Amino acid sequence: MPAPPFQGTTVTIHVNDLAKARKFYKDVIGFPEKVWAPEADYAEYAMPGPVALGVHQTFPGHTGRPPGTVSGITFQSEDVPGAVKELKPRGVTITDEPEKFDWGTIAAFADPEGNEFVVLHLSD
Repeated sequence: MPAPPFQGTTVTIHVNDLAKARKFYKDVIGFPEKVWAPEADYAEYAMPGPVALGVHQTFPGHTGRPPGTVSGITFQSEDVPGAVKELKPRGVTITDEPEKFDWGTIAAFADPEGNEFVVLHLSD
């Protein structure tokens, strides 16, 4: 089977307030900003691993997922409760407190628009 014809990966979410989103991802979460393109209402952040996070402000007539509807982007953590404990004082909204299962531990947080992210540790 041939390799896919892709060179990189960016997951893009849509927001209503790009200035607020930039502050959240850069200053609150701590992702390095790789791209700031004000003419395109777009910013991009380096995340742990090979995937980047794109943040794009919506505009009238914009197609695609509405702001606040993204979920399922998962960040791996060896210490889910510790990660949540670190995010809370930064003002991050925790939507699901850490919960331990036989298969691992999971929690979730949201950005200011309501886009939700999972923090996960799978048991060995």
